[in-house]
Amino acid sequence: MCQGDDPNCAAFAEHRRRFLGDLAPERRAFLKSGFVATGGAVALAAGGLSLVTPALAQTSAGRGPRQATHQMLPANADTVHWGYFSKNLKPQVEIASGDFVTIETLTHQASDDSERMIQGDPGAESVYL
Repeated sequence: MCQGDDPNCAAFAEHRRRFLGDLAPERRAFLKSGFVATGGAVALAAGGLSLVTPALAQTSAGRGPRQATHQMLPANADTVHWGYFSKNLKPQVEIASGDFVTIETLTHQASDDSERMIQGDPGAESVYL
């Protein structure tokens, strides 16, 4: 069964309607959390409050500086997800604060010039082919 993303599916309209209906609560929750977070940050900044407790500051200070790490997230059939964001998708990479990630991306327009943008790139070929 397609997930509402395959227009060639015989039941595409039904699958798309079901998918959008399932996604609606996630969209509302995301927007609501954004408004709450913004309001909370403004209130904290206006009141001069800090989210760091004295105990947390002392614990962090005792550890010393941590070496930041760099991770690479390649674009391939295992890591690329098209069309929408969902909290139900498993994370592709998890990092600690201060770490760096290079994320390889693809454009859906690559299929317009497959010879230059897909052929010879194993990651792109795994996604498009």
